[in-house]
Amino acid sequence: MNLYEGDPIQALWEQPVWAVWMSVFAAGFLMLCIFNLMDLGYYETCSRPRRHGITRFRTVMIGDSLNLPTLALLVALFYREAGETRGWYTNGWVTWSAVAGSLMFTTHWLRSAIADSNGDWTTIPGEGINLWGWYHAIFFWSQSYILGSFFLKGIALMAYQGAQADQIFLMAGVFGGVVFHQFLAHRDSLLFPFWYKPSRDTLRVCPILPIEDYLKSEGAS
Repeated sequence: MNLYEGDPIQALWEQPVWAVWMSVFAAGFLMLCIFNLMDLGYYETCSRPRRHGITRFRTVMIGDSLNLPTLALLVALFYREAGETRGWYTNGWVTWSAVAGSLMFTTHWLRSAIADSNGDWTTIPGEGINLWGWYHAIFFWSQSYILGSFFLKGIALMAYQGAQADQIFLMAGVFGGVVFHQFLAHRDSLLFPFWYKPSRDTLRVCPILPIEDYLKSEGAS
């Protein structure tokens, strides 16, 4: 059987690899852009200051638009290259273990987002997440599951059947992409991206240390 047989999202892996890329791009970045515009329209209508939108985050503008679709494409290529295989890693419990693990990881992320006093366009600081945030959480879970399931099955396959050069290359590419996404998240926690120019209203709504430094520099200029 193929590594992706029995996968809750098996239909995704049965598509051409270009369609896998487009599916993740549309479900992630494209939908977040639409929701961000709807959120922006709401705050402009009610004349209230708005927390940071998606352009504030490198993880969205670079990660969700390019990195995550490319990672899904590499996973699809790995599954196709592996072909028919037999082993404990093709059992259903492995798939559902990845589902459970990704749900636990997403729950931890949600709790951190809700407790974050800074907030952004998907959260209500100290209270919870809004409609856009719930969609983002579902997408976050799907990507966590895709990567978690891939690493479980892929590493086990390579360990038990012997790693091929193209499998090593694809695995390294996915691992590198995950590290790159974490790097983007780290940079987001420190500084605004160069293309983002927040308004003073946004700064007052969402104060964090780097932003306070920004305000001081603005006051001094």
